[in-house]
Amino acid sequence: MRADHALLRLATLCALSHQIEAQITSYENATVSNPAVTEGCRCGYYDSGTGNLFTESTLIYFNETGSLPGNDFLKETYVHEYEKGWNTLFREAADPSNVQISDITNATNSTTSLVLYVQPFVPTSRDHIIHGASVRTTRRDIKYGSFTSLVRAPGPHAGGGGSTISMELQFNRTQALIMNLQNTNSPATAYAGMFVNEESPGPSTSIPFVNMTDATWGNGQIDPWDYTEYRVDWTSESVKFYIGGQLARTILTKDNDALLSVPSPFYLRHWSNGDPAYSAGPPLNLTQAEVGWIRMFFNSSLMTDDDHEDFDKRCRLSDKCLVNDMTIRGSTGSPPQATNAWVQINQPSPNRKFAIWMAVVCASITTSLLLQPFVKRILERSKKRNASNVPTFPEEPPIKRKEAHDSTLWSSKAATLAQKTPTNQTRAPSLATATLDGDTTANSPSSTPINRSRPSLGDLKIDRTDGKVGPYRTSAFSEDGPPPPRRASHTGQIGLDAGAFHSFDEGESSSGIPWYGKDFTGEELSSFEYTYEQTQEVGSNNTFSTKPMVDRVTTKRMSMDEITPKKRLPSDHLTMTRPFHSSNDILKQSSSDGCTFLTPSWPLHGTTKANLFTENGESEALPASAVEAKEFDEIAAGGDAPQTMSEALTNLPELNKNSKDIHLPQAKKRVDYLAGLVAIACLLVTGIHFSLTFVYADINAGAYTHYHSEAVADKTIDFFLLNLIWIGPFLMTSARFLISSYLRSGELFLVSEKTVGRAPRLMIPVTAMVLLEYFFINIGTTKWLEYLPSITWSSWPYTAGFATFGNFISEVLELMYLIPNAAPLIVFNYCTGVLWTVPVQLQGSWLTLIAVIVICEIRTPWKRFGYYAFCIINHWYALSWGSYFYIGILLTDLDLTYKWRSRLHAHPFIYYPFLTFVAAMSVAGLFMDVLSQWTNVSYTTLEYAIHPDINSGLSISQAGHAEFPAYFIPRLNGIVFATGLQAAVELSPTLQKCFSTKLLVLIFPHIFTIYLFHGFIFWSLGSFLCVHFSVAGLPYWLNILLVAICCYATLSFSVFLLTPVIEGLGKTITINIWRDARDNPLPRQPTLYPFPKDLFLTRHKTLN
Repeated sequence: MRADHALLRLATLCALSHQIEAQITSYENATVSNPAVTEGCRCGYYDSGTGNLFTESTLIYFNETGSLPGNDFLKETYVHEYEKGWNTLFREAADPSNVQISDITNATNSTTSLVLYVQPFVPTSRDHIIHGASVRTTRRDIKYGSFTSLVRAPGPHAGGGGSTISMELQFNRTQALIMNLQNTNSPATAYAGMFVNEESPGPSTSIPFVNMTDATWGNGQIDPWDYTEYRVDWTSESVKFYIGGQLARTILTKDNDALLSVPSPFYLRHWSNGDPAYSAGPPLNLTQAEVGWIRMFFNSSLMTDDDHEDFDKRCRLSDKCLVNDMTIRGSTGSPPQATNAWVQINQPSPNRKFAIWMAVVCASITTSLLLQPFVKRILERSKKRNASNVPTFPEEPPIKRKEAHDSTLWSSKAATLAQKTPTNQTRAPSLATATLDGDTTANSPSSTPINRSRPSLGDLKIDRTDGKVGPYRTSAFSEDGPPPPRRASHTGQIGLDAGAFHSFDEGESSSGIPWYGKDFTGEELSSFEYTYEQTQEVGSNNTFSTKPMVDRVTTKRMSMDEITPKKRLPSDHLTMTRPFHSSNDILKQSSSDGCTFLTPSWPLHGTTKANLFTENGESEALPASAVEAKEFDEIAAGGDAPQTMSEALTNLPELNKNSKDIHLPQAKKRVDYLAGLVAIACLLVTGIHFSLTFVYADINAGAYTHYHSEAVADKTIDFFLLNLIWIGPFLMTSARFLISSYLRSGELFLVSEKTVGRAPRLMIPVTAMVLLEYFFINIGTTKWLEYLPSITWSSWPYTAGFATFGNFISEVLELMYLIPNAAPLIVFNYCTGVLWTVPVQLQGSWLTLIAVIVICEIRTPWKRFGYYAFCIINHWYALSWGSYFYIGILLTDLDLTYKWRSRLHAHPFIYYPFLTFVAAMSVAGLFMDVLSQWTNVSYTTLEYAIHPDINSGLSISQAGHAEFPAYFIPRLNGIVFATGLQAAVELSPTLQKCFSTKLLVLIFPHIFTIYLFHGFIFWSLGSFLCVHFSVAGLPYWLNILLVAICCYATLSFSVFLLTPVIEGLGKTITINIWRDARDNPLPRQPTLYPFPKDLFLTRHKTLN
């Protein structure tokens, strides 16, 4: 039995032995393509210099073959749909006809080589595709090896433009080894590049050809313009590049773990994509590169551990061929699997459904919470709009007339005066309409009797002069005389502007509270406080005439000392929530025309004490109980006045809803045309950036065009609409809203308020938006922007994430302190062409606030305007943006101080010629750039050349630096255009009406967000859509049209979400900064307040 088992085992072993021998023979027969040549090298190839051993080889000498061996290499055919590169304006393509075996004759020898051609670029081409040549190994199982080629680079000026021949081992862009020979556009800049993955040319990755020829690098025997040996050694520990036998670069795996580590094919390519940092070009003539031979020794990724063990058993070191043996020929064959691309086997991912659903639920809850206040606001506004309780003034029974000096200030809970006049002389109060200068036009008096009873403002109805129903809205652009007095408050809430076109919040309520277009509700109207004066017109019945107190003569602006609380309330008085005025709040009769004034005092929400303004303007802080106990003065001879506040409210007259002759004061004169002007300028700036990104030829003459219409538009309409000088109106308008309140009142605390709040109000939203985009860029939302230039042919857009968070902080701080003219570094990590105006606005603010103080002290007009001229001319000559701000101050001064509009309107023969002149200035500023396109003379360069050169003190032309100025340098035509446009809009009612459209006024509050966020929308969503629409085969005009619609729709939706957040953040912090800077801090309270200090120490006693 044991003998039978032994025989059976022996038979089994013999069978297995024959099977293994048959498999080995089968593998050898399948992998050997030329047994006669490679018979002696079946045990592999040994590199005695490096000690590396390789099992496979591909050896081709093109002077020994008349064609490309089909078993080893194949000719590629492709057209790239897009290219990656910030400056890549052309797409690569490979055509098999550009791969040929030809006889090459030069000055030293004649040989047969593999020739790779690149076809010339035709400037009239509409596809921007450069057809080159590419060959690739059929085997894709190459992993580690030594690869050498004898190559002659494209000659100097070979094609009138640069091209590149590349020797590559590449799986994809992030797994590649590349040796480039780049002749560029000039022999002086040609170089050999040795790159890993997506590295850029630099001293550590490139060797200039001139350094090889003059022996600066190498042994002095290398001529890169002739046949030269280039070699790449790839092992698991390192990658080494050789040029002419000299080691040029070494990269260790331990220093770079991103080295190629997967099986990859070997390529030889001759190409050009127009990128000046790489291939340059493209060539304008047929250009060629030659390859003499290719020697490749490598290992196969298909060999298993058993194959390697068997190989080691049957081969000795002495049986191996040497890599440097130039006599060996042929190539080892490969199994069919060697032609398959390597595929990563991914581990099965865990089930993430639960996490996904949890994220969806959390996101839904967050979204609903964020939308809740918006929905609530919409519903409240809809309810108010449908309500019928809109206020009008009431009728009042006959009361006795009193003299004007007996007028009394009443609490504004009903805003109605109770007075006694004779029965036969009854008239209802007539409210006047305020103009910009404080003049009034009284409405027709009414003879309707007045019903003396308590009013209900919830039932009031406003009879508006503009034909609409409902309460008036405040405007960010109210300039109707000095604002009402500020009310002192421990909260210190003062509305501050964010500055420039970035934040035109300049129209805060002059009470110090930012109302920003708020609808006043009936309850808020009821909290206003009104002042009435009784007057008697000569030759007429007794009437009550009222108007808003806006005249400078009759209104006293509260100074800083007056608005500062003189004392603080004790803690037991911190319960007052509604301010009242006492009989001390009586305004003197000061109007010479016998009119009476209605002055609303805007209450601060949440105030904790009542501030009473006396006749001399001093404020008096009283506790709530004292206010309510304050007695009112007698209002009629022989009549009893209400003794307490509650009694006064009880006896207030009831309002008559049917009165048609009595109106509330007309809303302050709005300057919405300035909002519209800035909104249009902001939209045009976004249009400029959109064109620079997607339709570059519309902005820059000579750029590549997709359609002939782009060049036509560049010479006609684009310089009127898409011109960078549209930045001027932003600067001039920002100057107006910085100084308008000071010019009207002369109070320095207004300047100090804006000085303290200017930087944080401007920089907080900017920092928040940069941080948001920092996050988006880091997660790859701008990935497709780098592929965009090959579709749009525009190299203008560029962005990259911050290297570290410290770089982010550094560049934000630089943005605050940078002195123009310069481009801050943050434009390269944000959106090109956007944030450079922030330093201009910030530094210009200090100039504006200081300048207006000086100007107001120059009383003589000719001296004042001479000072303006001196400053404007000097800032222009010094290439400073200050000229824009001084012109903004000038136009504001002409309007508010000298009333130039009314004076010019009164003299038509002067008004119309002057209006024509300033309009012509605006057109001339734009036409200057158009003229340069048609005459080929850069007038902007000529103007720039006369300015001083900072380094030498000479003029720029004398210093030899005359060129077209950078975008962050002011230009004369920009100053002329902005001045003419701003003046024309200020003077022309027609233009004001055009710029005051509802759509523009609606856009205005969001211009800061639009300015900060539009570039990111274009460069994330826009780039993604443009590239994929192009891949889908859409014509370019339709592609850009769809991109524009999608981008602007997304931008419109985004600003409504972002504006409340960034503006609210900026306003809140700025208000707190100003409050802390202005007010004394509240008294410090104990930690346990309002409980006793020994609360816990005496706890046991309390329990007992």
